[in-house]
Amino acid sequence: ILSNKKWSLNQNTLRNLYKSLVGSILDYSFPCLNSFSENNIKKLQAIQNTAVRSSYIYYILTYSEGALARYRKQINKNK
Repeated sequence: ILSNKKWSLNQNTLRNLYKSLVGSILDYSFPCLNSFSENNIKKLQAIQNTAVRSSYIYYILTYSEGALARYRKQINKNK
């Protein structure tokens, strides 16, 4: 859900999904993290990084692509 761009979810929805699906599990498992192996912690970190990137950067990339399209349209109009 978080990384599929076809869903066209807005930034707030993606952040709320992250908090409820990923963040809640990490918060709940926090007391156990001392007993996790380094490899498992890296796996958890990778999941968290992907979720955060999807919820924050997705909006920036979408905005940037739209701004770039408008810029190109304006340049073509001025030619």
